[in-house]
Amino acid sequence: MTTASKMKRMWSTFTAITMLSSVLFMVPAAQAATLYADSQLGANDGWGSRTGTGTTSFTLNGGKSTTSTETPVTVVTTRDQLKTAVAGTTKAIILVRGTIDLNAGNTESTYASGTGYNLTTYQNAYYNNDSAAISSQETARAAAATKQKNQVVISVGSNKTIIGESNTSIIKGGSLYLKGSNNVIIRNIQFHDALDFFPQWDPSDSGGNWNAAYDSMTLDGATNIWIDHCTFADKVTDTNSGMILKNSSTGEVKPFVRHDGLLDAKNGSNFITISYNVFQDHYKTSLIGSSDSTTTDDGKLKLTYHHNYFLNSKQRSPRVRYGMVHVYNNYYVGAADQVFGIGYSAKVYSQNNYLNVSAATTKLAGYSGSESVKGKLYDTGTIYKAYGSSTEQSINIATANSPQVGTDVGWTPTSYYSYTADGTVNVPSIVSTYAGAGKPVR
Repeated sequence: MTTASKMKRMWSTFTAITMLSSVLFMVPAAQAATLYADSQLGANDGWGSRTGTGTTSFTLNGGKSTTSTETPVTVVTTRDQLKTAVAGTTKAIILVRGTIDLNAGNTESTYASGTGYNLTTYQNAYYNNDSAAISSQETARAAAATKQKNQVVISVGSNKTIIGESNTSIIKGGSLYLKGSNNVIIRNIQFHDALDFFPQWDPSDSGGNWNAAYDSMTLDGATNIWIDHCTFADKVTDTNSGMILKNSSTGEVKPFVRHDGLLDAKNGSNFITISYNVFQDHYKTSLIGSSDSTTTDDGKLKLTYHHNYFLNSKQRSPRVRYGMVHVYNNYYVGAADQVFGIGYSAKVYSQNNYLNVSAATTKLAGYSGSESVKGKLYDTGTIYKAYGSSTEQSINIATANSPQVGTDVGWTPTSYYSYTADGTVNVPSIVSTYAGAGKPVR
């Protein structure tokens, strides 16, 4: 049986597990061997397959055993079971069954209880520039936020495979946090709404903005990570209702932003492959590198994005600082302010992506950083089609953007791993068929 056939059998077998329980239990080792024998990253599947300086191969196998004794499969159905199963560095395979709400019944009122925080009071303090009230409400907000964080942020240790049992396996309401983790696989899971109930108003942020705390998934100093066949989506919409705080530069009332990113990587995260995922209906989708001042990120933040479906992703698809990031065979559809964010000292290699985005005013790349350290973008083979149009056209990103776009970003993917990019005209069909939770493995 070919590897592809085994993988397809693995996905179809998920639904055949019929042992039902409200408590955590283990699937027999023999069955685990059948289900997960091939759940490891391909030998040349992007940066996730590399280590060291980038030319040395790495076996990214997550929780898969490297001995004759197979790793048992732990089935989880609750937040507490998930938290326990993904902790530590011992090899583990975790099967997510059904919907896991990381709030586990807690609400905004639950977290705020006893802290003195009230959104109306908080807004009025800033609106009236009342320093004493601001100090009091910021202390209360921080206390409520800490209570929520302790509940909804789940730390994932090294050597883990976390896979959804079916296309209805959902983790919502919080964040998987991979801090310093190595050798982790996450596949076939829907991630919904890592809502921050207590975002902070920052009047110094470009004239005033709300800042939320949680991503659906955060990679913080994590290495050799594979995120595959997952769906990241917002199901709750931020709103202006009841908001009074305005941006001092524009005069507009700022919406109550409770979402941060969908999938972010920072603080030296390295050797990561992000493949066949859906990123849907989000504003700031995927941030690579958290600060221009984190100079230790230079030489790290090596990520590959391939065959992902960015649907109504407004920006940061991805936005990169420092990293050597390979973005190929991705499909961008719908509303977008910009596609790539090219930040401080970024080195982005874009190849054979298909852009079917909303308007001619959409920026294909947005730039930031001082002139001497502006990031660079190279693109080859990308096709642009205005949303709703039938006209495909090749693009020269350099003509509409910045002199930082050129023929050399200081590296090429083939110097580190071998791969074959699909023809751009085939990207919409391939990605629509295979990307996202519950979709078949190609």
